[in-house]
Amino acid sequence: MIKRIFFIVAIILSLPCIGRSNLPKIQIEYSYALDLLCPNSVVPEVLTSSQLKLIEKIPEYRNELLGKINWFQSEWDLQGQPLLAQAISIIGKPFPMIEIQASLFLCPRFPSMGTPLAINVVSYLNSSARMIDGLSGNPLPVFFFVSTTFHEILHKYVNNILRKSPSVILAKLNGTDLYKNHLHLFALQKLVFESMHLAHRLPQVQQVEAMHGSDYVRAWNAVHENPTLYEALVAELKF
Repeated sequence: MIKRIFFIVAIILSLPCIGRSNLPKIQIEYSYALDLLCPNSVVPEVLTSSQLKLIEKIPEYRNELLGKINWFQSEWDLQGQPLLAQAISIIGKPFPMIEIQASLFLCPRFPSMGTPLAINVVSYLNSSARMIDGLSGNPLPVFFFVSTTFHEILHKYVNNILRKSPSVILAKLNGTDLYKNHLHLFALQKLVFESMHLAHRLPQVQQVEAMHGSDYVRAWNAVHENPTLYEALVAELKF
């Protein structure tokens, strides 16, 4: 609890001077559709018994989630909006939208995504955490929800910048699209956390990103282990 208070105080003290008109409103809601379409069979993949049990109990978990929508919203507003404000302030370019709907869902078959903006929160509820291997019955800390949402929203910001001014760096690099699509994002994410005196949180963010696969790990390492590349990526976003 004390660590969380220090984290929030650090964010508040680091709030950038940025006009409200430049900061999009993130409106959090529940997506019935994503959960209603949650598949209980995926050919040729076989779902685990844990996944099947989670899918069966989505209606039960939904009740808890609906009661926590305002909580997720307040946690994003308190911890996430300052991160986004800092990113926009550092780069100095407007966000392309004034409001974004962020849909929360529980289906263990779908990942969090940026387009449409949808965040998987099955690991953040007391009722579902008891069924997830590795959580020992404890929901994930809400910081991971904030970090994941920030990541997906940054995709919209970074992609808009690179559409208008294509990256010279990416054109010269080898690698998958997934790898390349995360280099500028991880560079900006790193800069935001360090500029807000939250660098101690980056190892936790790294753990979350590593869960998504080797391309994420490779992109993270490229940004964090190569200062020249990191600075060049940030410079491209600012140019």
